[in-house]
Amino acid sequence: MALVMAAGMAFAQGAGTGTTQPRGQRHVDRLAIILGLSDAQKAQVQTIFSNTASQTKALFPQLKQNRQAIQQLVESGNTQDFDQQLQTLASTQGSLTSQVVALRAKAMAQVWNLLTPDQRTKAQQLHALLGGGFGMGAGPMGGGRMGMNAHRGARPGSAQ
Repeated sequence: MALVMAAGMAFAQGAGTGTTQPRGQRHVDRLAIILGLSDAQKAQVQTIFSNTASQTKALFPQLKQNRQAIQQLVESGNTQDFDQQLQTLASTQGSLTSQVVALRAKAMAQVWNLLTPDQRTKAQQLHALLGGGFGMGAGPMGGGRMGMNAHRGARPGSAQ
């Protein structure tokens, strides 16, 4: 499943295209070219990516706030109940992160289920070529500059 995402992620990480086309749409367009998606598949993938991006984006402020709370605790020098406070914050961060991972995995499964056997083979070949991984590169589904870590702020030189 992740291999579908890896295909698009590889191109999404490439140099800018100089277009004003939204990043998510460029990602879907690249995926469509790589896997030979039909117009109907392309529309479905765009909907899946958009919905997932909205759902994960809603979690980013909470992730950022919790990460800042951890940093404040570390810098506070407070030794009283430090371990307990840290464990609570770490558990919260883990819970939020697992929600993001689950949303993305669900989206990857939905995209995978749209593919024909030939498209799945292409995706698997590309996945192997890219060295495996969870397909969490840049893009609306990824963990790169604009994905999982987007809650940390905008990438330098980008407009969000």
